Amino acid sequence: MSTAISDLELQIPGRFVALFRLSLIDEVQQDAGWVKMNSAHLAEFYDADDPDADTDEGDLEKALEARLEDLSFATRSLSDDHNMLERISRHNSRCNSPRQDLTVRGPFETLHGALQATIRRAARDMVAAGEYAPIDSARILHRAAAATWAAEESERLSTKAA
Repeated sequence: MSTAISDLELQIPGRFVALFRLSLIDEVQQDAGWVKMNSAHLAEFYDADDPDADTDEGDLEKALEARLEDLSFATRSLSDDHNMLERISRHNSRCNSPRQDLTVRGPFETLHGALQATIRRAARDMVAAGEYAPIDSARILHRAAAATWAAEESERLSTKAA
């Protein structure tokens, strides 16, 4: 899959904007954990860097570059997700109707990740809504529609980016 397309556009139906925003928050939290994990690996690398150890400098440089690249990718993802969240977090306060559609542009990875998170969140909400009687049928229908929309858009973006 190629990600040469720098920005893609996504039209979010107004009835799914709040769920998409919550899902983007999920992505930011997940990316923050990813940055924390990769930062720990980098710290372990430097902690284990013993100037008296008998190790090959070339191997150390390769290991360092790999860890720095992992951290760079994680921080870039966090930054992209955070920037998109910042752009859409004020959506309801700027429009006349809280149900107004929202169009966003962003990198494939950010949009695709948020759509995947929307599917996961919608699925969790459907399970939770169906656990106890009386079942909240309206919530289940809304979340099913949101998951379907997110899956279709995820596929559309994947095809566009390919």
